[in-house]
Amino acid sequence: MWPGCDKTYRGRNVTYWTPYREDATFRESIDKAVEWMTDATTPANLVFLYVQEPDTVGHAYGPNSSYVVEELKKIDENIGYLYKMLTIFNLLDTTDVIVLSDHGMVAVLEENIIDLDQIVDPKLYHTSGGSPVMHIWPYGDLLDLYIKFDNGAKTHKYTVYQKKNFPSGWHYTNNSRISRLVLVADRGFKAPSFSNVDVYPLLCHLLSLPPGPNNGTLKDIGTVLSHPAVAELAKPLLIALGCLVILVGLIGILACVLSRRDRRAVSADSLINGYVHRRVMRSESSKLADDDASEEECLLESEVVTVEL
Repeated sequence: MWPGCDKTYRGRNVTYWTPYREDATFRESIDKAVEWMTDATTPANLVFLYVQEPDTVGHAYGPNSSYVVEELKKIDENIGYLYKMLTIFNLLDTTDVIVLSDHGMVAVLEENIIDLDQIVDPKLYHTSGGSPVMHIWPYGDLLDLYIKFDNGAKTHKYTVYQKKNFPSGWHYTNNSRISRLVLVADRGFKAPSFSNVDVYPLLCHLLSLPPGPNNGTLKDIGTVLSHPAVAELAKPLLIALGCLVILVGLIGILACVLSRRDRRAVSADSLINGYVHRRVMRSESSKLADDDASEEECLLESEVVTVEL
């Protein structure tokens, strides 16, 4: 139900898929999704539904047209149908529904339309793509054509990029389908509060899967969760910190035990000066039998001195 879902990745495909059909209705896709999710043997835990509207009519007639309004009404009705089916099959409380779009739309006033033919001779290049991103394929010298478009950007609201100078965050250079020159119209609206690349880590979080390398973050999009993702991410950090404290404590105890074992007895007359730890050990067998022994001799016989090494 997704364009390209019939293709494999590294020799593997998803568990369930059906070839993409432009004439498939939203309701047909919903029924198929619920069928997969209620499979008795292998119920699906992640399903993608693609709906081509209102994209098609939006591009053809503009976002403010009556055609777009009618398509939005149909979409609203079908999302209601989706929730109804999830309720019937007792899936509503265990299912997260995420509604996304690949891009937004804005009406362009006639005076803001950029006519490239008035800027650079169209015989010097051909194009692919469409508004607001246009791929330029030069017939002749690349640098000469770049200079012409760059000069035009000084009086028109667009930016021209050479392929080698694309912003690194785009990840838009390593593909033969990308032209060596790209024109991007200036934006006249504010970007949403989170980026589309944040959707991937969100899905991984909901499915309890470790995400692969990506540029997304839960910092902004995590606010849509009933249980903030920040708290969930803090749990492993707190566990790691607790383990570290315990480990440091065990190492300290072990060091003290080994230190005590390293103490050895020395006689008092072998010490000249310094800090010592004295312990008097009296043993009846070590007392002098001769009553005439001097006080110093008695002390040396009965005293054992230990020193920390």
